[in-house]
Amino acid sequence: MGILGIVLLLPTAAFADSLDSMSMFMHESIRDSFDAPSTEKKEQPWELVTESRLYKIQVLWEPTEIKPNQIVTFDIKFINYATNELVNNVYYDFVVTKDEQPIKELRSSFAMNGIATHTVEFPSSGSFSVMVSVLGIGHFIESQNESIAFDLKVVPEFPISTVIVMASVVGIMIALTRFTVMSKKKGM
Repeated sequence: MGILGIVLLLPTAAFADSLDSMSMFMHESIRDSFDAPSTEKKEQPWELVTESRLYKIQVLWEPTEIKPNQIVTFDIKFINYATNELVNNVYYDFVVTKDEQPIKELRSSFAMNGIATHTVEFPSSGSFSVMVSVLGIGHFIESQNESIAFDLKVVPEFPISTVIVMASVVGIMIALTRFTVMSKKKGM
């Protein structure tokens, strides 16, 4: 097996490590006035507090690493900030945008028991914004300016690191082939 085996297995190990390290990450909220998550990796579910601290909105999505043209399920819970209990009969908006263009827009949605589920297909890689706005509770539907927002990264199906690793493998194979041919010619 020797050197050729090591050379062939080394890029494979590096390739696996690069895939493990590739993951979706989030950015701080687009508004400065409410508790935004930090940019470091954070376990789900995310629990963000609205500007006036009336509600906590918990967001969980599956799969956690989002790829283009993939259906992603978002589970949303509306929680009373003071009592830490689910809020019933919530009217809300759920909007996903890329470059301020809507990808999914659900206006005046209703969560009877304070829990909602939505699916979104992300059409490409890049940064997408997700916003959940509470419009009202029960019969009181009015703009409350109670919302949370955050960014999601959709990773490309073939990350650039994969291309670099594959190019390295091809380069090593060409170099080994030339080295072997040159060694045989010198030995003759």
